[in-house]
Amino acid sequence: MLYNSAELSLLNELTEVLLESENDVGLYVGGSSMYPHLRKGDYVHISKINFELLHPGDIIVFKGKEKYVAHRIIKKVSGLDFLYYITKGDSCKRADKAVTKENYFGKIVSFKRNGKKYHMGSRFFKNYNRFLAFISPYTPIIYSTLRFSIHLFKSFKNCIFVKHTKK
Repeated sequence: MLYNSAELSLLNELTEVLLESENDVGLYVGGSSMYPHLRKGDYVHISKINFELLHPGDIIVFKGKEKYVAHRIIKKVSGLDFLYYITKGDSCKRADKAVTKENYFGKIVSFKRNGKKYHMGSRFFKNYNRFLAFISPYTPIIYSTLRFSIHLFKSFKNCIFVKHTKK
């Protein structure tokens, strides 16, 4: 379903009001920046978790330039009078601009894919998310190496299994 800008603005305001009033909000993922962890069409549950209690590995939703963005926290930066987070999509090459309390929307606490619900608070997902936050600066290198290795494997496999006929 496509919305005009007035309808989209009203929908955004309603979602913000629900979160500010301590209600969870469910939305469908519309992009691929968090692939392979979150995929287009996944249904995510967002809760307004205290901004100070977030950690690297958490996937948060924040207000970007023109839309809401769901990315993983890769670094917490705090001082005496400031706190912000650096985020990055799992399949993105660069980190985002700082996320402050003002543009923070909520934390993804669970997601649903193909009828199965996954809780981000489980031990598996907590460790998995922390690991992905830790390797995040290296993901462009890791992904390009994996793509190159797969390409080599396919080429090598084709060379080995090609049948040669005698003339």
